[in-house]
Amino acid sequence: MEQTSISEAQLISEICKASLFEFVKEFWNVIIPEKPVWSWHIKYLCDEVQYVIEKVVAGEPKTHDLIINVPPGSTKSTIVSVMAPVWAWTHLPAFRTIVATHTHTPLGINLSRLSRKIVRCDKYWECFQMGLSEDQDTKGHFVNQEGGSRLTATVGGHSPLGMHAHLLIVDDPIDPKSARKVSQMDISETNRWVAEDLQSRKVDKTVVPMILIMQRLKENDPTGYWLEHGSAVKHISLPARSDEGYPVSPPELLDRYVDDMLDPQRMPKQVLEAIKQVNEFSYAAQYGQSPVPAGGGMFKVDKFLANHIEEPPESFDRVLRSWDKAATAGGGDYTAGVKMAEDQQGNIWILNVVRGQWEVDERDAIIQRTAKIDGAECPIILEEEGGSSGKFEAKYAVKALAGFQVHCERPTGSKETRAQPLASQVNIGNVFLAEGSWNQAFIDELRVFDNHAQHDDQVDAASQGYAHFFRVDPSLLDWLNSDQIF
Repeated sequence: MEQTSISEAQLISEICKASLFEFVKEFWNVIIPEKPVWSWHIKYLCDEVQYVIEKVVAGEPKTHDLIINVPPGSTKSTIVSVMAPVWAWTHLPAFRTIVATHTHTPLGINLSRLSRKIVRCDKYWECFQMGLSEDQDTKGHFVNQEGGSRLTATVGGHSPLGMHAHLLIVDDPIDPKSARKVSQMDISETNRWVAEDLQSRKVDKTVVPMILIMQRLKENDPTGYWLEHGSAVKHISLPARSDEGYPVSPPELLDRYVDDMLDPQRMPKQVLEAIKQVNEFSYAAQYGQSPVPAGGGMFKVDKFLANHIEEPPESFDRVLRSWDKAATAGGGDYTAGVKMAEDQQGNIWILNVVRGQWEVDERDAIIQRTAKIDGAECPIILEEEGGSSGKFEAKYAVKALAGFQVHCERPTGSKETRAQPLASQVNIGNVFLAEGSWNQAFIDELRVFDNHAQHDDQVDAASQGYAHFFRVDPSLLDWLNSDQIF
């Protein structure tokens, strides 16, 4: 019987077609000069990406989108944004991909350039007999001879009009280096662009998946937004260490960590500890896949979780209700009223939080109703905004609360500065919470407060109330400045 010989190129072709991971290994040295370290998570990510692409190739409805949160230097962009689009061509030559990044150059163009370099190498041609079309072959947009394409887009920029894809990839929609300076408005616009503009670029909305890869940078960053508003999403979150309180997702992947490490060779403990010492927030975002450090930011909320939600005592030395007011129904900022007290041992208790998004009339009615429930012996602290309009509103509010003790406070300094005295007491364990349905929302807001969180109304109200408790008596200041002091 005559034997059929199989060339090396044919063998490589069959192996690579069957496995994105094998494709990554085979073409690694085409684009990356450094010797690879094949940590377990690389094959895992390859297999997950391969699954969603194969569903598209088969024309089957997608089962889920993918969110991938892994530390920098974990090969995520090489797998998803560089290798996967041109691997997909080995199954469906007409496969089209749009890859969106936070900036067109140099990040987006560089990822596209590396992807293009693979297709242009001799090995790719020998294995798959596929090259690029001469009439569309640029670093940011190239097309193969069968009509398959890879297009680079800019997050927040113009939608790639007229272009539709079989796979949408969002790679670092927010620049990690400038994340601390990004406003909530910028984040909201990024979320809107991904959810609306980019989503409209699908060939078939029931089939085409989206893959988001990034580090966690903000509470309401695209990962947070997508997890809250999306459906059928598989979330892969792999912190650099599993022993610091950052969750691993899916949880069964915890068993694959080696000595609590995701990648001991490329991210050893001593290196991670050094990074953490420089900036705890940056470490949490990039290596913990969390918008805030595990124990909290300015407020170490683990103090609350460690037996600091208790039954309050029957009596207190002092009590008050502090309000941070907003005036938007159904969206925007919240109005929050925090009831606080000091017990006989000097501990601070958060007894109750009333919070909602209300128009002015409803808000004022709720403040009045809450005052009646608290009783006349509970002083009311209201923030007085600057300018003449702030004075007028304060005067109106005091009049509306006739019969109650009302104090209007004009804040000074930044929100962070005003919150620091209360944070100091929380972090040393001197603040307790009475158990209530509001506990989790209060703790969650404190946890992310100094990372420019989406909402800070409860923190502002509590900080204002604490400041009122411990403000220096003006008469004492007069005495200190008098001639009685030598």
